[in-house]
Amino acid sequence: MPSPRHFKTLSVLLLLSTGSLFARPALHQTLEGFDNPISCAFDLDGDFLFVVNSARGDYGWVATKGAVSKVAVAADGTLTLTEPRFASNLNGPMGVAVLPIDVGRFPAGTLFVSHGGAWVVDRSGNLIRNNFDLETGVVAIDPATGRVIGKLLMGPGSAFSRSLGHGVVNPLGLGFDPSGNLFLCDGGSGGPNLDPPVEGRAGIVRIPAGQLESIVADGEASGLGFLEVRHVPTTVFWDDATESLIATTGGGIGPLGGAVFRLPRGDFSQRGSVETVGQGLNGVSGAFITPKGTVAAIVLSGEIRQIRSKEKFRDIRLKPELFLVTPGAPAVRRQDDGRLMVVVPEQAGGGIADWRQQIRVILFPSDF
Repeated sequence: MPSPRHFKTLSVLLLLSTGSLFARPALHQTLEGFDNPISCAFDLDGDFLFVVNSARGDYGWVATKGAVSKVAVAADGTLTLTEPRFASNLNGPMGVAVLPIDVGRFPAGTLFVSHGGAWVVDRSGNLIRNNFDLETGVVAIDPATGRVIGKLLMGPGSAFSRSLGHGVVNPLGLGFDPSGNLFLCDGGSGGPNLDPPVEGRAGIVRIPAGQLESIVADGEASGLGFLEVRHVPTTVFWDDATESLIATTGGGIGPLGGAVFRLPRGDFSQRGSVETVGQGLNGVSGAFITPKGTVAAIVLSGEIRQIRSKEKFRDIRLKPELFLVTPGAPAVRRQDDGRLMVVVPEQAGGGIADWRQQIRVILFPSDF
């Protein structure tokens, strides 16, 4: 009868001969030269990556120091930083999304970046309290030139705030559905920092595509939706496979303080349609879908967690072993060979960075 050692040897040989069983995600590249990178997104063709530099200082996000970097993407997935300050003079930029279709004056591929917010400070570290100086909301950026081609003002006192019933005070992650409807996370914190002070509301705003131009013109907007979220919503993106909106939550006490949830068809009309995909994850800075359809969450403590059920998950082991330092929201791109490229920005604990921080490129096997 074969010994246990014999069976162990056979198992090892089987794993080695079937690469799919043995493969695990691997670090492909580390690219330096960023200033508190907090989110990123590929363009519609996957030829360029845009990285948002939040420019955090000792006391907050420093006004006019924020920028978007442009990174070239080679066919094999290798990144090259081409323009560190492709779009500059931004106030505390946080999230980024790429418009999937033409909408009015905005052509497909336009970058939309969340901007301003109640935690932005001047060069001396003093909070900026005038909401209109902050230009809180979203800016639209030409992906070819880096020029700002539209500002969607959403803070207290704007026409948008009158339409919604309250203003946005802490814009974070954002995303589009295939029809060009915009979804924006508002952390809701920092309202007392403003003059006059306001009470923020944490939640996700839904903006119909047809209202984007009206908001740019600081006009009234119709058809807006707001989904209140108990804990801070951090990121939001569309999942084509399930035709649903995926959102994550970061801070907060309790199991939903770090969670991933799904809204079928991005429908805000019925609160009961919200499905909790995973909870108890600690603060989640972003999420993505693996090639096999598994939801993976990136947590602020530095791990990537594969969600197995609503309350069960496991940390994904990377090759070589890798611990992410204050990771932000990822960007994903499917490679020609079926692998998934996941780019994760690292803020390296926060504080003044002076353009020395990095992003990580991780490749996930096609059968993961």
